[in-house]
Amino acid sequence: MDFESITEQDRLNFSALLLLSYFPEAKLDSVFGLDSENEEQRYKVEKLLKLYNIGSSSELRIIVHNYQAGDYANASIYQIAEELRDYNEEQFIDFLSEIESPPKLNKYKLIYPQRFYITDKTLLGYNYSLSSLFIRLAGVMGYMTAEEIHLRHIDLAKKVAKQFDTWAAFHQNVLLGHQLFAYSLEATPSIYPQHNNLWSNLLHIQASYPEWFKKSV
Repeated sequence: MDFESITEQDRLNFSALLLLSYFPEAKLDSVFGLDSENEEQRYKVEKLLKLYNIGSSSELRIIVHNYQAGDYANASIYQIAEELRDYNEEQFIDFLSEIESPPKLNKYKLIYPQRFYITDKTLLGYNYSLSSLFIRLAGVMGYMTAEEIHLRHIDLAKKVAKQFDTWAAFHQNVLLGHQLFAYSLEATPSIYPQHNNLWSNLLHIQASYPEWFKKSV
C-alpha cells in the first residue's frame, strides 16, 4: 500500500471486518464505531475486552503495542508453521496421531495447509486489525480521545503500508488469522458469541460501500 494515499476512512477500515463480527450494529465510518453513551453497547465492549484480560486503560495500551509488534497472534502460529513446513501428508498424519489435546489437534490441522503462507507472510495483518479494533473500543470506554485514536491510526497505517501491497492481501491475512484463532472462543460461546463471520462481513461491506477496498492504496 502507499501510505500517502491511505485516507482517514481507510484507517478506520483496518478493523472493519472484526468490528462487524462482534458488533453488527457498529457504524464503520465513525471513529469509535459505537456509541459511548449507549449502556448496552458499552456492556458488550466490556465483555469483549474481558476476554482479552483488558480492564483498564494501561492494559489496553499494552495489548495494542504488543499486537502491533506481532507478539501475540503471530509468534506461536509462526513457530508451528515452521515446525510443519517440511512434513508431507503422510508424515503429518503420523504427527497428528500423537496429539491428544483436541484444541491443539484442531490448531495444527488449520495451520498445516497454510504453513508456507504463514512462514512467508506471518499474521501481521490480523495483528494490525486487532490493534485497530482495540484502539477504537478504547474510545468507547473513555480510555482514548478521538485525537489519540486518529494519531495512533496514522502510525498504524505506516506499518500496514509497509507490509501489504493491496487491500486484498491485507484481508486475506486478517481472514486467515481470525480462522486460526476463532476456535479458541468456541469452547465458551456463552461468554461472547460470534454474530457473523468475517467473509460475510467483507461481502456485506463490498456491497454496501462499493468504493471501499476496491483500490490498491
